[in-house]
Amino acid sequence: GSIVIPKDAGVVHFEAELVIVIGKKATNVSKAKALDYVLGVTCGNDVSAREWQRNDVQWWRAKASDTFGPCGPCIASGLNYDDLQLTLRLNGKVMQDESTKYFINDVASTVSFLSKRVTLHPGDLIFTGTPGQTSEIKPGDVVELAPGRFELTDGLSLDVDDVTIKGAGPDATVLSFDGQQGGAEGLLITSDKVTVRDLAVENSKGDG
Repeated sequence: GSIVIPKDAGVVHFEAELVIVIGKKATNVSKAKALDYVLGVTCGNDVSAREWQRNDVQWWRAKASDTFGPCGPCIASGLNYDDLQLTLRLNGKVMQDESTKYFINDVASTVSFLSKRVTLHPGDLIFTGTPGQTSEIKPGDVVELAPGRFELTDGLSLDVDDVTIKGAGPDATVLSFDGQQGGAEGLLITSDKVTVRDLAVENSKGDG
C-alpha cells in the first residue's frame, strides 16, 4: 500500500500506534467488562500532517486525509494487550520501540471510557496514541510497523523481525481482515510495507 502525501501538506510524520478493534456493540460498559467487547488488536500508523495539525482548528485533514491511518492487515486476539511491544521502522531503521505496559491508559480503560460517551460498534477502530518521538516521512520512504515475536505461556515462541511480544496466551488467535483465522503459528501483527508517495508526482502521471 501507499501513503500519498497531499502536495500542500507540508511536514508529515509517522505515528506507530496500537489499534483496538471492537467486536460487539458497547454502550456504557465497565472497565471490568470492557475486554468482552474487544475483538482483538492490530497496529496502525496515525499519519499526521504537522502544519495542518498546528494551524487548523480541527485536525480532520491533518489526521484523516486519504491514505492516512493505514492499519492491519491482521487482528490478533487472546493476547495481554497491555504488555505488547510496538515497533516502527523507517527505511529499515527502528524509530519507535515501546511496550504498551507503559501506556497511560490500558485497553480496558480506553474502551470503557469511550463507551460511556459514544456507542462503539463491531469493526470500530480505536487508535491509542503514539509512544516516544516521531519524525518526518517523505516520498520514497518505506514505513513498517511490525510487532513480530510472540512468547506464549506454554513456552512456544515465534521469531519474526527480532521483536518480542510478551503475554500471549495459548489460546491466542489471529484474524485477518478478510475473515481468515489461524492458530499460534499465524500470530503476526504486522502492517504491509507502506511506501510514501508524493501527490504532486502522482498527479503528474495522471494517477491522482
